[in-house]
Amino acid sequence: FWASNPDGKGDNLAFSVTTRVELSRAAGAWQVGAVQREEGLYINDLANNGDGRVLGLIDQGPHGHAVVAEMNTTTLAWQPLGEVPSVFSPLASSTQAQQLWVGRNSLMINTYSEHRPPRWLYWWGDANISAGAVFYSKDWGQSWKRLAVDGYRGVIGFDGAGDRVFWAKESHLYDVGIQAYGL
Repeated sequence: FWASNPDGKGDNLAFSVTTRVELSRAAGAWQVGAVQREEGLYINDLANNGDGRVLGLIDQGPHGHAVVAEMNTTTLAWQPLGEVPSVFSPLASSTQAQQLWVGRNSLMINTYSEHRPPRWLYWWGDANISAGAVFYSKDWGQSWKRLAVDGYRGVIGFDGAGDRVFWAKESHLYDVGIQAYGL
């Protein structure tokens, strides 16, 4: 939930609540277990790699800042692994993670970043520049490399079992060539 300060000053405030319910099936009917709520947790995206690792883009703070984290499937606790990469790094920017793909040995993430240059560079008004990008990591979010793919529109799919991304790049006269790259 997004809110603003009652006095109208300051930044927007985020209030996150995640609800978890265990479902079981008995005699062909679904049974709903106890409802559990975790305040301060927002899960933006969730994926598993098919080998028991469950990763997500989560926000555990009041500022709407997502990180890549792994869920312990026994305790259901989250362990942050790394920051979401920025298109404009090392410049300061606000970055939103839009989608996460998880492979056997890799992660791929789609981001959108916005950078605001210092006011003294554009004294006549505010300026900003924004861009999207696709990044991948082979060390579970500790470091990231940028893919030469046209943001989210270029990604067609991801083969997690083979750690391969499929993308398309427009060419002349609307002819689309599909390409694959092993991470």
